[in-house]
Amino acid sequence: MLSPRAKVAFWLVIGAILLSGADRIFADPTQAIRRGSLPAGASPVIITEFMASNASGLTDEDDDRPDWIELYNRSVSTVNLEGWTLTDNPAQPDKWTFRPLTLESGARTIVFASGKNRRTIEPEEGRRYPHTNFKLAASGGFLGLYSPTSLRYLTASEFTYPVQYPDISYGIVADEAGAAHEVYFEQPTPAAENDGVETWVGLLEPVEMSAPHGLYATPFTLTLTHPAPLPPSATPRTAARANAGERRSICRAADHRHDDAVTRRRVQAGLSPLAGRHADLCLSRRRGGPAG
Repeated sequence: MLSPRAKVAFWLVIGAILLSGADRIFADPTQAIRRGSLPAGASPVIITEFMASNASGLTDEDDDRPDWIELYNRSVSTVNLEGWTLTDNPAQPDKWTFRPLTLESGARTIVFASGKNRRTIEPEEGRRYPHTNFKLAASGGFLGLYSPTSLRYLTASEFTYPVQYPDISYGIVADEAGAAHEVYFEQPTPAAENDGVETWVGLLEPVEMSAPHGLYATPFTLTLTHPAPLPPSATPRTAARANAGERRSICRAADHRHDDAVTRRRVQAGLSPLAGRHADLCLSRRRGGPAG
């Protein structure tokens, strides 16, 4: 049986251990997040955005364009990332380990997923961010951030992400109700807040048309079909953001110089800004008749 003095010493040691990890234990998961909470969990630092196909974006000290990962300290305290780990393999959570790196409350930083394995930052040498010993798979894969605590698997920040596209980043954003969603970011924002950025949830296959493009002398019914409906999150704003691409003109009448009123409607054939496919439908209607 412990003596009174031994009991005091024991509880002092326990108290010291708890206090040393207080920033992780009492971290507020929603601190400094303006639009609501992000994924549940007690991790003070989370992955909020990453790019697995960097074609013309952020450069490193070698003027290369490696993959990158954005980390965000959402707690009320400064966090030292020493001992934290990043991985692209769920079976190897300690694949790459941080050296001492301080991240202030509400701050963001970048880690290059270049495969160069540079753990230290040397600003005087132009090395602003560390480099992992692995790269991200643009074909889809896994990405995880783990704390050095015993609860690392319960508080991990993880993604099992779909296929990625050049210069389009991927991450999380909260909606107005505070629910978190994984989305593609049309305009990547490395080391900056994601709010207000155009996002989309995935790619749709092109719309199928019941007739080929061309000029037609007589009216006919044109049917547009798609294997899947637009997701609930698809809004006119997200659906309209598309690069100029292939266009097709389909007309119900060969001559526009008739008495019919011609209505031109643009129908986007894909939700993705990468799809770049539109169809210009020249829909005619008789005067006083219903619109096509």
